[in-house]
Amino acid sequence: MAARRAVLPRAKKKKRTADDDGGGAVVGKNREKKRRASAGAVEPAPQKSQKSQKYSEPRLLSLPAFTRVLADLALRAGYPSVHAIDGAGAVKVGNRISALTTTRFQNRAQYGRFLPAAAAELFDRVGLAAPHVFLDIGSGIGTLALQAAATRGCRARGLELMAGRMRIAEELRGGLAAAVRGVDGAVDGADLQRRIELRRGDLTDPAHLDFLTGVDVIFVNNYECIFAARSGGGTKAASLDDHVAALFSKMAVGGRCVTLEPLYGLGPSLAQANGNRKKRGLPPRDDASFFEYEHVESKLDPSDITTWGSTGAPQLLYHIYTRVGPPQSPAGFLCPNDGCETHHTNSLVPATYDTRPEQGVGLLRDACPTCQQIRDRPVRRRSVKKRVEWTCKGEIAVPD
Repeated sequence: MAARRAVLPRAKKKKRTADDDGGGAVVGKNREKKRRASAGAVEPAPQKSQKSQKYSEPRLLSLPAFTRVLADLALRAGYPSVHAIDGAGAVKVGNRISALTTTRFQNRAQYGRFLPAAAAELFDRVGLAAPHVFLDIGSGIGTLALQAAATRGCRARGLELMAGRMRIAEELRGGLAAAVRGVDGAVDGADLQRRIELRRGDLTDPAHLDFLTGVDVIFVNNYECIFAARSGGGTKAASLDDHVAALFSKMAVGGRCVTLEPLYGLGPSLAQANGNRKKRGLPPRDDASFFEYEHVESKLDPSDITTWGSTGAPQLLYHIYTRVGPPQSPAGFLCPNDGCETHHTNSLVPATYDTRPEQGVGLLRDACPTCQQIRDRPVRRRSVKKRVEWTCKGEIAVPD
């Protein structure tokens, strides 16, 4: 008969106490919770993991996905392609001279679309992101504002003068949610659509001042002087570039304006103004100007930047202006006359005139109001035979 195997008695489970390893921490936490509750303290909300935080962020479209969305929007609007919209009569009507009779600062509104690859390059350059507000002045059919919202998640605005272009822009915006859903169902197209605000209006109209200046980044496609000589302002009134310069001066400190042609009316930047002071034996000043300036060459072929760009043309430059100064400070400049009374009182000259109907949005000053000294500023030479400087008072001959 086989021997029976001895069975060891089961060990009794020991009740965990505060003195056991690990138990003390648990009991200690419970006691701390009770103590905080009795004292009226509010328990902190549990922290989300890094993975859950990343997942909760809204999804945006990539550049290729947005390009597909744009193609679908054109089809929904009844056009075979976006390029077909560019050639539509409702879009091109403003290109001819004397197309406009309702504004005294221009007689035509040249159309040219800024292309998606160039827009992506621009957004990268200025670091456009969701917290920002982006504005396209002369927004045409609205594609740049759509791309800013759809690929960067920011709020985007557009101002366009021509009724036909604005009608198409609103139609494209209205189809954005459905088009996004067809390309990437994980992206909330309706939310992106709500981030876009398009407005028809004249950039020189003071009624739009807050809409135009209460933003973080302004973009102006003024390529090949379409906001200067080609806008038809002539010598009787200020150019559109002059008005853009004035709008930039009214932005908050830190705001940026990006153009494809220089804004000559702004005058010298902070670095340039202090360079001029150094030549006169004067120390630099932080308030010598209200903006900084840099220009950056595009890495793209000109044919990939605008609809009228051509391969082999000179490389395009982005002209980037940044408002500087103490927070909430108005734009101003130092009088170039070192003997002016404003230097003795340590005061700046306000950068712009007050807003008046005849001055549009309130243009930049040409001279110091105290001593009448003309401001220093770069010169735009439009013609070899006729060398002139564009000012708010028209064309002034430049001496050799």
